[in-house]
Amino acid sequence: MKFTKILIIPDSHTMIDVPNDRYTWAGKLAIQKNVDQIRHIGDLADFESLLTYDPISASKSDLHLELAHAQDSIRQLMKPIKEHNKYQASIKKKQFTPELVIHIGNHEQRIFKFKKAHPELGNLLPEDFL
Repeated sequence: MKFTKILIIPDSHTMIDVPNDRYTWAGKLAIQKNVDQIRHIGDLADFESLLTYDPISASKSDLHLELAHAQDSIRQLMKPIKEHNKYQASIKKKQFTPELVIHIGNHEQRIFKFKKAHPELGNLLPEDFL
C-alpha cells in the first residue's frame, strides 16, 4: 500500500510587511521530505485592505500590493523546487514534481464578497489571483 505524503501549510496569512522567506523554507522541506503533494489549506493572504469601507481606495492601493505579495509567496515556495529540478536535470536525475493544491479560505473569499458588494469596480479585482 502506497501512502501519499502531504506537506500541509495552514493559514499563513501573508502580509505585505512580512517577508515571504518562510515559503522558501516550506519548499525546501517539501524536497527534503520528498512529498507527493503540497496543500495550502486556505487563508494564504490576509487581504486587510478589503476590510475598508472605501472600495475605490482599497482596490487601488494596498490590495494590489497584497495580491502581488500573495503571488510572490507561491513563487518563493516553488523557487527551491525549480532550483532542485534544474540541478536534477543537469545530472539527468528524476524531477521532483509534487502536486500543488491551494484552497480558498475565508480571507480569499473577501475578494468575491467585495466584488459582489461593489459591482461598479468591474474587473478591477481579479478572481484568479492565485
